[in-house]
Amino acid sequence: MLINVSTLLTEVVGSARRYHVEDEVAEVASDGYRRDVAGELRLIRTARGVLVMADLMLAEVEQECSRCLEP
Repeated sequence: MLINVSTLLTEVVGSARRYHVEDEVAEVASDGYRRDVAGELRLIRTARGVLVMADLMLAEVEQECSRCLEP
């Protein structure tokens, strides 16, 4: 997901945007990790740029604990 923040950067400090995230995918190709993501994003204009706060839910991840694996 890409969000264009150029208009937010032209606004006054404290301006905010909210986005609903659904049917997006979080992926780490080197680890073979790929999960669906849903939730809310809040972008706030600060004096130094844009602050992003997110409340996201990932689909369940099933992995074994490395301490529990037998050699």
